[in-house]
Amino acid sequence: VYEVICLSFGFNSQPGEDADPREWKEVPLVLFFTEFCDPVDNKNKRVIELYSPNKRNYKIKDDLIVMKWEGSSAYPSYTYQSLKGQKINSKGHLVLCMNYYAYSGNICDVQTGFSGVTKLSGSEHFALAKCTHPSNDCHYIDIYGTPGTIAGAAQDFTDGKVFRRRTVPAPKRIYDSNHWVVVNDINADQCGAGTTPPPVPAPSPGSGGGPGPGPGPGPGRGPSKGKGKGKYWRRK
Repeated sequence: VYEVICLSFGFNSQPGEDADPREWKEVPLVLFFTEFCDPVDNKNKRVIELYSPNKRNYKIKDDLIVMKWEGSSAYPSYTYQSLKGQKINSKGHLVLCMNYYAYSGNICDVQTGFSGVTKLSGSEHFALAKCTHPSNDCHYIDIYGTPGTIAGAAQDFTDGKVFRRRTVPAPKRIYDSNHWVVVNDINADQCGAGTTPPPVPAPSPGSGGGPGPGPGPGPGRGPSKGKGKGKYWRRK
């Protein structure tokens, strides 16, 4: 015989998990930058990679754009890429490239053209923003760099690439160079866009596992003997 005990406080929900079971609502899209690549040997293979931890084969419905600032200008460039109507692939990636035909396989999801937002110099600042056109009034979701300043060595990826650390699996509205790794002087075959493992959350205390599935329960799963909203089973 088992007795179900409902506890009084709640576990902290993860992004996109705070849903009311009594009401059907679509889980909001979570999307952020994971890599910028400006290979030294083939400028036709410059790419920007974004990743979603909670959507697969998903057509973007919101007015989202990738915008950029050049040099030390405090005003955004007129060059941008709308993501509305674009499809996040089966791995959760959305890869922007200059030219589909520069890549073999299914790496490129959005072709921006040779004068589009993927025409990288390596010293720009970028934002994923919720708006229809670039503006300093846009709502920024994720940002790389600090607009209005010159990119320093910890940010500049000219003739190289920069990728987000795997331990930072969420968008950030304030840039922190410690969340990124710059690699200088790389060739196009060293760009990882669309092929490298995505960022993953760090294991929760007591989970018993590393990033990804582990042998122990994570937050909100399995037996719990604290006080909280949730359940645990007690044998009578």
